[in-house]
Amino acid sequence: MAGNQTDGRHPLIVGAGPAGLTASLELLGSGVPSTVFECTAHTGGLARTARSNRWLADPGGHRFMTTNEDVLDIWRELVPPDDWLTVDRSSAMFVDGHYVKYPLEAADLLRKLGPRKAVQGVGSYALGKIHAAGRRRREESFQTWGLRTFGEFWYRTFFDSYTRKTWRVDPTHITSDWARQRIQPIQWAKPAAQRGQPFSFPAHGPGQVWQSMADRLTTAGNEIHFDSPVTGIHRSGTKWELELADGSRHRGDAVFSTMPLRTLIHRLHPTPPDPVVDAAWQLAYRDVVTVAVPVGPESDFPHQWVYIPQNDVHVGRVQNYGQWSRHLIPEGWKGTCLGLEYYVQESERDEFDDAHYLRIAESDLAKLGVTTRRMADAFVVRSNFAYPIYDDRRADAVSTISRWLTTEHPDLYSIGRNGMHRYYNQDHAMISAVLSVQNYLGKDVDHWTSNIAD
Repeated sequence: MAGNQTDGRHPLIVGAGPAGLTASLELLGSGVPSTVFECTAHTGGLARTARSNRWLADPGGHRFMTTNEDVLDIWRELVPPDDWLTVDRSSAMFVDGHYVKYPLEAADLLRKLGPRKAVQGVGSYALGKIHAAGRRRREESFQTWGLRTFGEFWYRTFFDSYTRKTWRVDPTHITSDWARQRIQPIQWAKPAAQRGQPFSFPAHGPGQVWQSMADRLTTAGNEIHFDSPVTGIHRSGTKWELELADGSRHRGDAVFSTMPLRTLIHRLHPTPPDPVVDAAWQLAYRDVVTVAVPVGPESDFPHQWVYIPQNDVHVGRVQNYGQWSRHLIPEGWKGTCLGLEYYVQESERDEFDDAHYLRIAESDLAKLGVTTRRMADAFVVRSNFAYPIYDDRRADAVSTISRWLTTEHPDLYSIGRNGMHRYYNQDHAMISAVLSVQNYLGKDVDHWTSNIAD
């Protein structure tokens, strides 16, 4: 995406996920070397492929789909054509013992939940539309948006308890921004062309893409330091200096950071002004703990993932890795592997050990009617800061921080999902990196104000 240019520059990059690695690759394309510092032992961030013995897991459920041709070109170059699978989306919500298609389809709703609930749902939906007519829709809460979009019956059935479970926040304190990006209205008459929603997926999981990108960077001479958490970001004259947990310091002319935006502000030196620090404290995150459990063929189901809104189980979503790619399952295993996702507040991060989550997963699967065969092979994957929370403080806080960074530190680029505190897909995170590199190289573009998600 960029031309060749060598001018002695050397930026520092924090994080080896999609945004950080893309920034390094873009810089390399312009002849600018960079050094990447990753706090964990792996590439990809949430989009990594986790491994335990012969079992592979995708902690976040990553579909590879985008309308950006440049992003598509990068993906295609990184993974051999034979390793790109085309998968038809199949997802559902588990309600009252039924797998109800998601996104919600009117015909399926009426068929699965029966005539009495169908009448309740349709009546509630119509009433919600009448009550919502003419109301102001900007800056509304998730709950208000849900009631207006689905009616009270469908909202309560599918979204209220699931949202509480997922975000650990009352829906009245979550903004509708996230919902508008992620949740589709009921499809009353779905054209055939929209069915299936096919997407691409690497045969060996999303981490295959990011490991390939990392290999390309290191082959070209760029350094990637793993297990290297950044504990301080110092402005030193016209240069930047990163301080690592081991006490070492590394200098560069710019910083591209994918660490959580809140963490970035708290690790900056000199300390930002009080309004910026206070804004950073307003930003909240949610962790995810994934428990991968091998199950036999009798426990398979024809969906990549299933949302679980019911309150009598702890799990929020179940992935079926065999429905993403059979290469995630050991050869010869007749069943599949399920990934149970548990959503955890930051304050609860260290409260429970892996054995606790293994016990909860086995109990939840039993309540869902799934018989486990190989709990001895089950394993736990923890992903901290997995999702930025879209509560009612987020927009003002991000605006305050982004304005200050742009004005005071134009060569410090906070990018990606956590760096911008936006619920980005992989392609959006990559585009934020590309725009930031373009700005670094002299183009008048601002990744904070560009509508990347559209």
